[in-house]
Amino acid sequence: MLSWMYAEERIVSEIEAGLRWEVAWLGEAAVGFYAVEVTAGGEAKLHKLYLLPELQGRGHGQVMIARANEVVRELGATELWLQVNKQNTRALRAYERAGFRRVKEAVAEIGGGFVMDDFILSRPVGGE
Repeated sequence: MLSWMYAEERIVSEIEAGLRWEVAWLGEAAVGFYAVEVTAGGEAKLHKLYLLPELQGRGHGQVMIARANEVVRELGATELWLQVNKQNTRALRAYERAGFRRVKEAVAEIGGGFVMDDFILSRPVGGE
């Protein structure tokens, strides 16, 4: 699944379709990335957020979430939402610290034998 989701052609296609990808840097090292998209009606979706595991738990993810919030606010969004696996307790805690709240659940087959069993979280876009 990862090779499909992060293939160069797919990333280029997503950027061309309007997703905003940004790389997180620590000094001169790329340490993470995120991708957001503003949809109709003033909503924005945080499609991806990844930070190197050895840097997690040090506030870098919160900085990335704040940056994503800033970007979608500049693009006119009023709500930011995301999906996160129900078993990813570390990410759930990080998103909840950033002001996201669970609004519903989603279970969907995504092909290749993979099933998403997620919480959908949302937060208003605004000041930190």
